[in-house]
Amino acid sequence: MHGETLLQPFSQTLTKSEQWMKGVQRELDAGNADSARRAMRATLHDMRDEFVPDEAAALAGRRPMLVRDHCFEWCRPAHASRRAGCQEQFLQRIADKLQSRCVPPPQEAANAVFAVTTRHVTPGEVEDVRSMLPREPQKLWPGGKFIERWS
Repeated sequence: MHGETLLQPFSQTLTKSEQWMKGVQRELDAGNADSARRAMRATLHDMRDEFVPDEAAALAGRRPMLVRDHCFEWCRPAHASRRAGCQEQFLQRIADKLQSRCVPPPQEAANAVFAVTTRHVTPGEVEDVRSMLPREPQKLWPGGKFIERWS
């Protein structure tokens, strides 16, 4: 019984992380989990790099532990916070991280991750994350409208 109590948080995060990954896989209509994992990692890394470190931590905090680890994998804060001037720059950075023809196109990867995020966090949290992105990449989210950032 004591062992179950210690491992319960890990079991819960495994279940939640699997829900996120399967959601991305369904959104992409991907035949394998590796494509979904690559899409999630590339998109989360690009989002993380858009934000200053405090915002990146807030972004990661809205995800299950294993997905959060994907967000900070290979994180180098000194090289982060590179604002994309346009949607094409944002998508090109995702494409650079995907580095394979066996994965979805970058816009499909971003759309899938954003759609799954929208289903798993509160509308207010989605709005907070979206508002941290530049105007053009925000349009990749379901609904595609621009959200003005309140500072």
